[in-house]
Amino acid sequence: MCRMIGFSFTEDDEVSSLFELLKKFAKSGLHSPHTDGWGCYLKNSDNNIFCYKNINPVYEDKIDNFNSYLGIFHARKASPGLPHGMLQLHPFLADNSVFAHNGTIKDANLDNPFSSDSFDLFNNLRDFADFEDLGKRIISFKNKHLFTSINFLMIKDDSFYVLNLYNEEEDYYTLWLKKDQKGIVVSSETVNEFSKPLKNGDLLKIVSGKIVEKINLLGA
Repeated sequence: MCRMIGFSFTEDDEVSSLFELLKKFAKSGLHSPHTDGWGCYLKNSDNNIFCYKNINPVYEDKIDNFNSYLGIFHARKASPGLPHGMLQLHPFLADNSVFAHNGTIKDANLDNPFSSDSFDLFNNLRDFADFEDLGKRIISFKNKHLFTSINFLMIKDDSFYVLNLYNEEEDYYTLWLKKDQKGIVVSSETVNEFSKPLKNGDLLKIVSGKIVEKINLLGA
């Protein structure tokens, strides 16, 4: 169970406010506190990347501002019975992809280098061919596994993918989308009064702050 924020902007912008928001979610938001470490992946228009993880709670940490147009923040609350350490911190990076998940996959294959249910989900999705193939892989995983949620934020190349798909606790697992002139922010709690809830089953592809593909995998 985790708190996470992802964004895709039209150009580099300051993201310290999103970091502060993650702190708020983790310390005093739903199911708080989220104490089992945190991580981020931020990319700017010069192709500079800031990737950071810390096993301490995010609300006890600080980072220098890094202007960015694309990124993910994630604060972890380990699911019961799963290990918690640096290896388990999100986002995961592999094959030019970045991945963060919120939820518990109760029957995941933990035989991976991170002993992580989230990484098992990532392993099943990360080499997708296109948006349609990603949707098919998600449906296949959904039909084979028991889970609270398989919500994820994923970056592949310069595209930002968002899945909102849960079986329990609608209030906790619903992802929220805020769109303005800068671009799009997706978060596990509301950013402000302009945030709108995604529907359960929504899968989005976002590029340069715009939704370019969208489908509801549950037919809603």
